Amino acid sequence: MSFRRGKEDVRYTMTEGIKIFEIALASQKTEKDARGSAFWLRVERNELIPNRRGESLRDFWKENLHDGLDEYMREAVTSETRYCHAFKQIPQVRFQKKEGPYQQAEMRLFGAAQIPVDSLRYKAD
Repeated sequence: MSFRRGKEDVRYTMTEGIKIFEIALASQKTEKDARGSAFWLRVERNELIPNRRGESLRDFWKENLHDGLDEYMREAVTSETRYCHAFKQIPQVRFQKKEGPYQQAEMRLFGAAQIPVDSLRYKAD
């Protein structure tokens, strides 16, 4: 699936794919079927996913509906699909440890409550 930017076709990005799943799945409560062209034409008119035609959105949804979002994401990562139009790869988030007054106050609150900070972190089994 792609849209034209000049003479170049631009494939769907991961963020667009996720948004399509979000829109289609959210519509199941109000729409009879997100596979219909009328639904995706409304999505196009409302510019929920800019520069994409309703027909292309519907085709993307029909192709990926049965495999689900997990499989779409696995395939997107292995096929080097762009993360978004601004970034080719998924950005890596780096956290910096800051020792400012806010963090110190937060640590005093944890200490006052006698809650170990490590117990607040999610631990995978």
